[in-house]
Amino acid sequence: MKKLCAIFVVSLFVASCSWVNPFGKKTSDVSAEPEPNKFLWQAAKEKLSFATIEKEDKKNGVLVADWEQFRIEVKVLSPSLRADCLKVDVYAKSEKTTDVLDDKLEMAIFNRARVLYRGSLNIND
Repeated sequence: MKKLCAIFVVSLFVASCSWVNPFGKKTSDVSAEPEPNKFLWQAAKEKLSFATIEKEDKKNGVLVADWEQFRIEVKVLSPSLRADCLKVDVYAKSEKTTDVLDDKLEMAIFNRARVLYRGSLNIND
């Protein structure tokens, strides 16, 4: 019984060591922040090419553009190429516009990102 307890204690100790345990969490000195999806980012820049880009922060995935009386904010939230990783807000004269305009611009950016992605795989529509 003592041997069994000793084996159990040793196995717990070994399992808690990250260098021995393959399932343990790996820690790294460099904290890698994921960049936004490159296809969504490129599509957003292309779709907003008609406007003046006021702020472009690729690290945080934020693109802000001004066009006449509109302010357009695009946020790429993840490195994934999914519709829920894109957030678009359109403001007119410092008031929020309808969500319909936001949704249409989001869909246009997402469709362009899809085309860019498929082009990178050499797949035709």
